[in-house]
Order: sequence, then C-alpha cells, then structure tokens
Amino acid sequence: ETSNSKINLSLISGQEEVKEWQVAFKKSLAILEKGEIEKLVLSRVYSFWINTPLDWKALLNKLSERFNDCYLFFVKRKSSFFFGSSPEMFLKVNDTSAEVESVAGSAPRGERVETDKLFEQVLRSSEKNHQEHSFVSKFISEILIRYSDNVRIIEEKQIRKLDNIQHLITRISEELNSKNKFFE
Repeated sequence: ETSNSKINLSLISGQEEVKEWQVAFKKSLAILEKGEIEKLVLSRVYSFWINTPLDWKALLNKLSERFNDCYLFFVKRKSSFFFGSSPEMFLKVNDTSAEVESVAGSAPRGERVETDKLFEQVLRSSEKNHQEHSFVSKFISEILIRYSDNVRIIEEKQIRKLDNIQHLITRISEELNSKNKFFE
C-alpha cells in the first residue's frame, strides 16, 4: 500500500504454486542424485507491473523499519526497479577493493537465551550447514578471483543473529585489478 493508493497484485494461486514446486523439486532431486552439481536452491521470483506512482521513500523506509538488521538495496535501470532487504551484504566497493559476504547455513532463533544458544551450537557443529556455507564461499571466491590476484577471507564463519534466524557468515575481500572491468 502506498501513501495514496492500494496496489493489487495477482500472483499464482496456492494450488498452482504447489504443483509447480512439486515439479521443480522432482527435477532438482534428479539433478542432485546424478551428481551433476553440489548445491541447488529453489526460489520464487515475482515480477509485476505497477500502474500507479509509488512513494519510494516511504516504501524503503517501511522496509528498513521492518528488517532493520538487514541490508537494504534499491537499483533502478530504465523503467525497471529491483529492491529488497537481505541479511547478506551483496557488494561493497571502495577505491581499489571490493567486499562481499557469504551467508549460508542457518538455524532458528530460540525464544529463550538457553534455546537460542542451543540452536547456535547446533549451527556451529552442523556438518550440513558448514558444507553448504563452503559451497557458497567457494562459489563467490571463484567469481572474485577473475577480477583480482588477491582474494582473501576477512572474517570466517561468524554467526549473524537476526530477529527470526541465525546464519553462518564469512566476509570476503579482494583488491581490484580494474574497477571498470569488475563493473562490466
């Protein structure tokens, strides 16, 4: 809802979405069982046209308030907008360096301090979560090495606690060979 009008979105109905997910899951499972890839993530994308002006400042402020422990992003290219909030810093570029975060491996938050610590210990000791985190960190590093001779881990496998979830996180940095080539 914007400050002066409501936006109606028609998305896939529940039953149709479940059927699509079942098909996608079966295809994904077959690919994983063949050993063609090591990790696969299913996700949804919603694209839609909005035919009324938006109050972007109000919308982004609301998003920032709701997810105040996350990174807010907004990209406008021609008439297309890409925005949201994520616990993962996608990219930070300085004069000669770039930094990204690998966020993978997660556990719920506990309602009490004791259960929260227990979930954290499970996350820290979970082979599955560490393997998932290694896949993502390796993937990111392999992309960054194309643009730098010096890719390094700044901070490895820390726990980031958000309101409803906690993640394993690694900060990765690189010295840029060419900023222009990197942005291309």
